[in-house]
Amino acid sequence: MAKKKKSTKRTRKAKVTERKSVITLEQKLPEVPDRKPSEKPTMHLVKDGKGGYFIVPNRRPSKTLLVEQIRSEVDAWRESDYTKPEGISQTSLRLLEWWFHEPHFIDNDEFNFYFCQQEAIECIIYLYEVKKIYDNADLAEFFMDPDLYADDLFTERKKILESVKDQRKLVRRVPETDQIAQQDLPPADLTRYAIKMATGSGKTFVMALAIVWSYFHRKYEKDSQLSKSFLIIAPNVIVFERLRIDFENGVIFDKKKYPMIPPEWIHDWQITCIMRGETRKSSSEGTLYLTNIHQLYPNREANELDHPVERLLGPKLKGEVGSWEEDIKKSVKKHDELIIINDEAHHVHDPDLQWSRVIMDLHENLKSKTGKGLALHLDFSATPKDQNGTYYPWIICDYPLAQAIEDRIVKAPLIVHQIDKSDPEKYTRASVAYADWINTAISRWKEHYEAYGKVKKKPVLFIMAENTRDADDIYGFLQSKEEFKGKRTLLIHTDKTGDVSTKDLDIAREAARSIDKPENKIRAVVSVMMLREGWDVQNVSVILGLRPFTSKAHILPEQAVGRGLRLMKGIGPQYIQVVELIGTQAFEEFIRGLEVEGVGVGLTRTVPPLGQHVYPVKIKSEYDIAFPVLNPAHKRSFEGLNTFDVTKLDKNPLDITITDGKISRVDLIDTVTQKKVGQKQVTIDTGYPESFVILQHLTNNVIKEARLDGQFASVLPVVKKYIQEIFFGTLVNLDNETIRRKLSGAKVSQTIVSSLANALGKHCTIRSEEEIKVEEIHLIEIDDFYWKRGWLECEKTVFNITPYFNDFERHFAEFLDQAEDITKFAKLAESYTVFSLTYLGVRGALRKYYPDFVAEQKVSKGRSVMWLIETKGQEDPDVPNKDAAAFDWCDRVTNVTGQEWRYMKVPYKIYHDMTKEYTRMPAGSFGEFVSQIDDKRGELKNKLL
Repeated sequence: MAKKKKSTKRTRKAKVTERKSVITLEQKLPEVPDRKPSEKPTMHLVKDGKGGYFIVPNRRPSKTLLVEQIRSEVDAWRESDYTKPEGISQTSLRLLEWWFHEPHFIDNDEFNFYFCQQEAIECIIYLYEVKKIYDNADLAEFFMDPDLYADDLFTERKKILESVKDQRKLVRRVPETDQIAQQDLPPADLTRYAIKMATGSGKTFVMALAIVWSYFHRKYEKDSQLSKSFLIIAPNVIVFERLRIDFENGVIFDKKKYPMIPPEWIHDWQITCIMRGETRKSSSEGTLYLTNIHQLYPNREANELDHPVERLLGPKLKGEVGSWEEDIKKSVKKHDELIIINDEAHHVHDPDLQWSRVIMDLHENLKSKTGKGLALHLDFSATPKDQNGTYYPWIICDYPLAQAIEDRIVKAPLIVHQIDKSDPEKYTRASVAYADWINTAISRWKEHYEAYGKVKKKPVLFIMAENTRDADDIYGFLQSKEEFKGKRTLLIHTDKTGDVSTKDLDIAREAARSIDKPENKIRAVVSVMMLREGWDVQNVSVILGLRPFTSKAHILPEQAVGRGLRLMKGIGPQYIQVVELIGTQAFEEFIRGLEVEGVGVGLTRTVPPLGQHVYPVKIKSEYDIAFPVLNPAHKRSFEGLNTFDVTKLDKNPLDITITDGKISRVDLIDTVTQKKVGQKQVTIDTGYPESFVILQHLTNNVIKEARLDGQFASVLPVVKKYIQEIFFGTLVNLDNETIRRKLSGAKVSQTIVSSLANALGKHCTIRSEEEIKVEEIHLIEIDDFYWKRGWLECEKTVFNITPYFNDFERHFAEFLDQAEDITKFAKLAESYTVFSLTYLGVRGALRKYYPDFVAEQKVSKGRSVMWLIETKGQEDPDVPNKDAAAFDWCDRVTNVTGQEWRYMKVPYKIYHDMTKEYTRMPAGSFGEFVSQIDDKRGELKNKLL
């Protein structure tokens, strides 16, 4: 398995983003153009050494042992629609299709899983079910990169040593350090995979996907070795509380929340979710336990029995709640199958650690009962490294922080360097020695507080102190500030391992649950150490580091920055969220360690000013514009699916000629004499997918294109009948190898999907009656927002500034502002200004369309015309349908309200020529412009004819 050489050619300079952050930066952050986190990355950023970045083709290489080779195979498997190599079960195939190839909507907004979440569950399924690699030694043997590890000691690519205690060690060279490392491997009978995902990238979703997959695989697949019983282990109470939000009462599996379970399987999902401390019965259908590791330690049981009264009288009786009220470990041990999921699994790097021993105890317990141990052991961590800083040798998927930042699914780290002085060495009071750093952090927080307050968010300042004495002193200093008095500052003491001290535990737990809520009063958190996990709250936007951060503490830069990486929810995608990092020289050097992982850490020396805040201005209310709200022009009605007539579709649209399957003759040889004893005619099947697999795939694609969410059971018969009776122009046998080969072709499958999606989409759409709702959308009433690109000041708009995407929109806004017959206008900012039109896409799906401008034209005394205007560059296939929807909406509103509305599309080329490349206005008035552009459009049409 030769490794593909990766291109290191630097193709072009990275695009510097035009996005405006809430806090504008001196140094603009680079971005990969049009990067979407739901799609596979095809390029990445590399620093050019001059303060900028290059875009490099291909995704960012992984520094882990196995991931590069696994990625290559999983990519090819995905591109084959999970059919090559063979081995995937129908259960797994249906789940992958449902999760990643069908449209999902939550509260009318489209929902897509991140690609990193998709790749993680794909890797688990591929290795377990398709490759069937259950021993980590085999995993290393098969996927260890030969180009990196095949020298000297590694001519055989790996070396496994077994100790007298039957512990196995992988001996290998670590490319980053060029040192030989010995790493513990799990026992041969324990399948263990690790998922490396950056903080804030949705590890919890992947846990849920893995649980759903295992549950239904065990339920539906004969001889499945997976499990319907699960134990999720958190490293501490804080992480437990964070996970409980998602898993308590099965919230994360609720179809109204997230599309975890295919709709046709909902009734088969019967799993009981038991949280630490709950007294609920487990279920024979399926049970999920969630606890922190301390509840599973053996010494907990011993301590409970060490109570002096219980030593004399025996343990106290259970209450009337039932006999199932018992230690969670005892409950788990009653099951005959189990999957263990470790969150923040960098704590479980050594088999001698107590956490590891707990897992092995559960593994051995199962072996003694059933002859086989854990069905699967999954580790999740942003930093799955051992104490030597070496990545686990069983990492199968790698989504690094650098990629998460490029995908904009976490905040971008920015060092704010304003203090040019040596770090304090000896001091009595930390608040005095670090006064400059503390005051700078407070100043930055104040600006964040003002900026985020305008969009109804509350930023939090996080301060990492060296020791308890320093933390107490800094807390006292903040108490002297009006902004941080009383309960506005939280002090949390932690021990040497970063765990919250017992006396502060309840306060920390409550704060972790509520600190992001608007009504919560906490504005600053002061802590010893840095709360390595669990405190990944959304609202931390300024981090002050006042620790030396030596290697002895075994703290990684990503763990420190992780306190502020998670995005604040509900702000939207139109600007970059930043976590500002302030601290000593040692802290800054420590944070720059992120660059070893490929993370570009920005730096600014000047205080970043406020970003571009867009809001309606009350004193400009004369320029307010109201949009009548109509019933949508199209509604979905799924009741008519069973009345759809496939015979009305075109027969044999591709003029396909059907031939028989390939016939061959084979000789029959006697196995003893080796003589030919006869000949037999056979039909050779070349390995194309079975007909039901093809039908399932095509049906899911039709549902995705036509957005017939949840209608699989109704659409499947339509697809089957269309192919059997119509598509080939004659009745065909779907199991025939020739038919399956045809259906596997890209052109054939694309034609089937597009034809059916378009027809079904139209069939399942009904037009509503023209009716105006009581309310209207007033631009003066919309929420404030921040804009990511350019802006200018205009007079005839209700907004303080006019946002725009490009020079075309900028110049057109200037024209509307100057046109003598335009009384008011607004640049519509997509979802921020709310107004949208519903249209039917070319493939039959209902979609939203956001026009670019709205304007009022005075045409005579007492008469005006309202215009919806689209400034158009490139035209995609949906443009005619958008235009039709806009024209239709204007006609309907005009009929209902009596106010005349019109729609106009301004083509880029015509406008560009009329304005001599934006050097002059196209006309003196809008009416003159409309006449001219109609003439230009006619001239262009004649030229084309």
